[in-house]
This record gives sequence, C-alpha cells and structure tokens, in this order.
Amino acid sequence: MWSTEGLEIVDDGGRFSRLEKTRRIAHHPLVRRSLRVCWENPGGAYNCGRCRKCLMTMAALEALGVRKKITSFPAEFDLGAMSSLKIIQT
Repeated sequence: MWSTEGLEIVDDGGRFSRLEKTRRIAHHPLVRRSLRVCWENPGGAYNCGRCRKCLMTMAALEALGVRKKITSFPAEFDLGAMSSLKIIQT
C-alpha cells in the first residue's frame, strides 16, 4: 500500500528463509570479501562477530560450510555465544 503512480515497492525474497538467502549469495566472490550485516560496528568493526545479526549470519555460513571463506567476518566463531540469544517468534 506504499506504492504510488511513480513508485512500486516489490517484495522479492520473503519466500526464502535466512539460510536459503545466505546459501544463494555465499559463493559470490564479492560477497565473500564484503558481506556486511553488522549495524552496531563497535570499535569500527566491519562485522563485530558478537551481535545478534553477526552471530545468526555466521551460524548460517557455518551450517553451509563456507564461514571461513567469508573474509569480512572475524576468523573465529564462538558457537557458545549463540546460547545468549533470545528466540523471537514472528
């Protein structure tokens, strides 16, 4: 309902899960060196590796077996940090 005569908003991706979206982009060379999900950027970090968005993305990349190939995230992934995340049902 936000569309006008000069603007059309199209949702193109809502049918895919986070894991499927990640799988679809994870093998692209540009994504491997520049994927950025962290909006907090503590200390100027490109991706902090500790916030919810970073942890969820790193977990998806780990499940897909490509986390170590994505150079824009910290090299180490503390899987135990996932236990502090609250599960949000939508």
